[in-house]
Amino acid sequence: MSTSFRVATVHDAPSVAEVYVMSRQRHYRGLMPDAHLDALTIERSTRAWERRIGSADIGATTVLLEEDGVLVGFAMYQTLEQDQSVGVRTAYQRALYVHPDQMKRGFGRALVEEVLRRLREEGYEQLVLWALAGNTKSCAFYEHMGFERVEGATRLWNSGGSDPFQLEQIQYRMIL
Repeated sequence: MSTSFRVATVHDAPSVAEVYVMSRQRHYRGLMPDAHLDALTIERSTRAWERRIGSADIGATTVLLEEDGVLVGFAMYQTLEQDQSVGVRTAYQRALYVHPDQMKRGFGRALVEEVLRRLREEGYEQLVLWALAGNTKSCAFYEHMGFERVEGATRLWNSGGSDPFQLEQIQYRMIL
């Protein structure tokens, strides 16, 4: 089995959407309302990922991890020249998803390591992300990867949509 990384193009949106929807539906049960998760569709998600991947305005990169040409996971990060709150070149991880059938194979770790490698090459000094406070598996993963929880840094994530809800997020940071 051969794995490889590459940057997503808008043509990858359907595969990205499939991993995104399947992962959220499997791993966010109990964290998000079932009605919200059940309403996720690959078709609608594909349109959203086409916009995200295709928008140069947000300065985001989506890195794909493929095994034998099949998408197993992806990470999206956004680079900023300088985070005014801390005065260093900062990147923000916007997404990290591994297909639920491919969990526990090291793909999440590989994606984070690839993003870190790219950011170091570009001279970034830290990577920041927000994780759902109730997602203990995700939080433990980031802590195991070397991210530190930023004490006191919390916010509410708003779902939007016709039946909105809010979830608490906590911030993690890794100095590069």
